[in-house]
Amino acid sequence: MKHLRKISAGIDKVAIIVTLAAIIGYITVMFTQVALRNLAPKYALPWADGVCRYCFIWASFMGAALAVKRRKHIAITIVSDSLKGFAGKICHLFIAVVFLALLITTFSVGVKGVMLTSVQKSDTLPIAAAWIYAAIPVGALFSLFQLFVTTLEDFMDPGGSRSAADGSKEEGAI
Repeated sequence: MKHLRKISAGIDKVAIIVTLAAIIGYITVMFTQVALRNLAPKYALPWADGVCRYCFIWASFMGAALAVKRRKHIAITIVSDSLKGFAGKICHLFIAVVFLALLITTFSVGVKGVMLTSVQKSDTLPIAAAWIYAAIPVGALFSLFQLFVTTLEDFMDPGGSRSAADGSKEEGAI
Protein backbone atom coordinates (compact mmCIF):
# COMPACT_ATOMS: atom_id res chain seq x y z
CA MET A 1 0.00 0.00 0.00
CA LYS A 2 2.93 2.31 0.73
CA HIS A 3 4.14 2.09 -2.89
CA LEU A 4 0.66 2.71 -4.24
CA ARG A 5 0.35 5.83 -2.10
CA LYS A 6 3.73 7.07 -3.39
CA ILE A 7 2.62 6.58 -7.00
CA SER A 8 -0.70 8.23 -6.17
CA ALA A 9 1.13 11.23 -4.71
CA GLY A 10 3.32 11.44 -7.83
CA ILE A 11 0.29 11.34 -10.12
CA ASP A 12 -1.32 13.99 -7.94
CA LYS A 13 1.72 16.28 -8.29
CA VAL A 14 1.75 15.88 -12.07
CA ALA A 15 -1.99 16.56 -12.24
CA ILE A 16 -1.61 19.66 -10.06
CA ILE A 17 1.21 21.04 -12.22
CA VAL A 18 -0.61 20.38 -15.51
CA THR A 19 -3.91 21.75 -14.17
CA LEU A 20 -2.26 24.86 -12.77
CA ALA A 21 -0.29 25.47 -15.98
CA ALA A 22 -3.44 25.01 -18.08
CA ILE A 23 -5.47 27.40 -15.92
CA ILE A 24 -2.69 30.02 -15.88
CA GLY A 25 -2.29 29.62 -19.65
CA TYR A 26 -6.02 29.98 -20.17
CA ILE A 27 -6.27 33.13 -18.04
CA THR A 28 -3.16 34.71 -19.54
CA VAL A 29 -4.12 34.08 -23.16
CA MET A 30 -7.75 35.11 -22.65
CA PHE A 31 -6.77 38.31 -20.80
CA THR A 32 -4.26 39.18 -23.52
CA GLN A 33 -6.81 38.49 -26.25
CA VAL A 34 -9.51 40.63 -24.61
CA ALA A 35 -7.05 43.48 -24.02
CA LEU A 36 -5.76 43.35 -27.58
CA ARG A 37 -9.25 43.09 -29.07
CA ASN A 38 -10.34 46.22 -27.21
CA LEU A 39 -7.14 48.29 -27.25
CA ALA A 40 -5.45 47.24 -30.49
CA PRO A 41 -7.81 45.16 -32.64
CA LYS A 42 -5.21 45.02 -35.39
CA TYR A 43 -3.01 42.87 -33.12
CA ALA A 44 -5.64 40.41 -31.87
CA LEU A 45 -4.42 36.83 -31.60
CA PRO A 46 -6.11 34.51 -34.13
CA TRP A 47 -5.04 31.42 -32.18
CA ALA A 48 -6.20 32.54 -28.71
CA ASP A 49 -9.60 30.82 -28.71
CA GLY A 50 -8.05 27.50 -29.70
CA VAL A 51 -5.35 27.69 -27.04
CA CYS A 52 -7.96 28.53 -24.40
CA ARG A 53 -10.08 25.57 -25.49
CA TYR A 54 -7.08 23.24 -25.30
CA CYS A 55 -6.06 24.55 -21.88
CA PHE A 56 -9.63 24.04 -20.68
CA ILE A 57 -9.67 20.43 -21.92
CA TRP A 58 -6.41 19.59 -20.12
CA ALA A 59 -7.44 21.41 -16.92
CA SER A 60 -10.76 19.57 -16.87
CA PHE A 61 -9.36 16.06 -17.22
CA MET A 62 -6.41 16.59 -14.91
CA GLY A 63 -8.71 18.29 -12.41
CA ALA A 64 -10.93 15.21 -12.49
CA ALA A 65 -8.03 13.08 -11.26
CA LEU A 66 -7.42 15.60 -8.47
CA ALA A 67 -11.08 15.40 -7.46
CA VAL A 68 -11.04 11.60 -7.39
CA LYS A 69 -8.00 11.52 -5.09
CA ARG A 70 -9.68 13.95 -2.70
CA ARG A 71 -13.06 12.22 -2.99
CA LYS A 72 -14.57 15.50 -4.17
CA HIS A 73 -15.97 14.32 -7.49
CA ILE A 74 -19.69 14.56 -8.08
CA ALA A 75 -21.79 11.90 -6.41
CA ILE A 76 -25.27 11.39 -5.04
CA THR A 77 -24.61 10.06 -1.57
CA ILE A 78 -27.99 10.12 0.16
CA VAL A 79 -28.12 6.30 0.35
CA SER A 80 -24.42 5.59 0.88
CA ASP A 81 -24.10 8.17 3.66
CA SER A 82 -27.01 6.64 5.57
CA LEU A 83 -25.49 3.14 5.53
CA LYS A 84 -22.87 2.23 8.11
CA GLY A 85 -20.56 -0.74 8.61
CA PHE A 86 -20.52 -3.58 6.10
CA ALA A 87 -23.59 -2.34 4.18
CA GLY A 88 -21.97 1.08 3.76
CA LYS A 89 -18.76 -0.48 2.46
CA ILE A 90 -20.70 -2.62 -0.03
CA CYS A 91 -22.60 0.46 -1.23
CA HIS A 92 -19.33 2.40 -1.65
CA LEU A 93 -17.84 -0.55 -3.51
CA PHE A 94 -20.84 -0.62 -5.86
CA ILE A 95 -20.43 3.12 -6.52
CA ALA A 96 -16.70 2.60 -7.18
CA VAL A 97 -17.45 -0.23 -9.65
CA VAL A 98 -19.95 1.95 -11.55
CA PHE A 99 -17.42 4.80 -11.62
CA LEU A 100 -14.73 2.34 -12.73
CA ALA A 101 -16.89 1.28 -15.68
CA LEU A 102 -17.39 4.93 -16.64
CA LEU A 103 -13.66 5.64 -16.45
CA ILE A 104 -12.76 2.54 -18.49
CA THR A 105 -15.25 3.63 -21.16
CA THR A 106 -13.85 7.17 -21.12
CA PHE A 107 -10.32 5.82 -21.43
CA SER A 108 -11.10 3.51 -24.35
CA VAL A 109 -13.09 6.15 -26.25
CA GLY A 110 -10.31 8.68 -25.53
CA VAL A 111 -7.65 6.34 -26.94
CA LYS A 112 -9.73 5.83 -30.09
CA GLY A 113 -10.17 9.59 -30.38
CA VAL A 114 -6.44 10.18 -30.06
CA MET A 115 -5.75 7.57 -32.73
CA LEU A 116 -8.30 9.19 -35.07
CA THR A 117 -6.85 12.67 -34.57
CA SER A 118 -3.21 11.63 -34.78
CA VAL A 119 -3.07 12.54 -38.48
CA GLN A 120 -4.95 15.82 -38.07
CA LYS A 121 -3.47 19.19 -37.23
CA SER A 122 -4.98 21.49 -34.65
CA ASP A 123 -7.28 24.10 -36.16
CA THR A 124 -5.31 27.00 -34.66
CA LEU A 125 -1.84 25.66 -33.83
CA PRO A 126 0.74 23.73 -35.86
CA ILE A 127 0.54 20.62 -33.66
CA ALA A 128 -1.18 17.28 -34.01
CA ALA A 129 -4.72 17.33 -32.61
CA ALA A 130 -3.88 14.09 -30.80
CA TRP A 131 -1.77 16.06 -28.29
CA ILE A 132 -4.81 18.10 -27.38
CA TYR A 133 -7.21 15.21 -26.99
CA ALA A 134 -4.67 13.01 -25.22
CA ALA A 135 -6.00 14.72 -22.08
CA ILE A 136 -9.01 12.38 -22.19
CA PRO A 137 -7.23 9.02 -21.84
CA VAL A 138 -4.49 10.48 -19.61
CA GLY A 139 -7.04 12.04 -17.26
CA ALA A 140 -9.13 8.86 -17.24
CA LEU A 141 -6.05 6.74 -16.50
CA PHE A 142 -4.98 9.04 -13.66
CA SER A 143 -8.54 8.95 -12.29
CA LEU A 144 -8.65 5.15 -12.58
CA PHE A 145 -5.49 4.80 -10.53
CA GLN A 146 -6.65 7.30 -7.91
CA LEU A 147 -10.02 5.50 -7.67
CA PHE A 148 -8.21 2.18 -7.18
CA VAL A 149 -6.02 3.59 -4.39
CA THR A 150 -8.83 5.41 -2.59
CA THR A 151 -11.08 2.34 -2.78
CA LEU A 152 -8.30 0.17 -1.35
CA GLU A 153 -7.79 2.70 1.45
CA ASP A 154 -11.52 2.60 2.21
CA PHE A 155 -11.50 -1.15 2.65
CA MET A 156 -8.20 -1.36 4.51
CA ASP A 157 -9.19 1.31 7.04
CA PRO A 158 -10.02 -0.64 10.24
CA GLY A 159 -12.08 2.22 11.67
CA GLY A 160 -14.53 2.11 8.81
CA SER A 161 -14.28 5.79 7.98
CA ARG A 162 -12.59 6.94 4.85
CA SER A 163 -9.48 9.11 5.08
CA ALA A 164 -9.08 12.18 2.92
CA ALA A 165 -6.08 12.81 0.70
CA ASP A 166 -4.53 15.00 3.40
CA GLY A 167 -4.77 12.24 6.01
CA SER A 168 -7.71 13.62 8.00
CA LYS A 169 -10.87 11.61 8.57
CA GLU A 170 -13.76 12.79 6.48
CA GLU A 171 -17.25 11.68 5.55
CA GLY A 172 -17.73 12.14 1.83
CA ALA A 173 -18.63 10.65 -1.49
CA ILE A 174 -16.98 8.00 -3.55
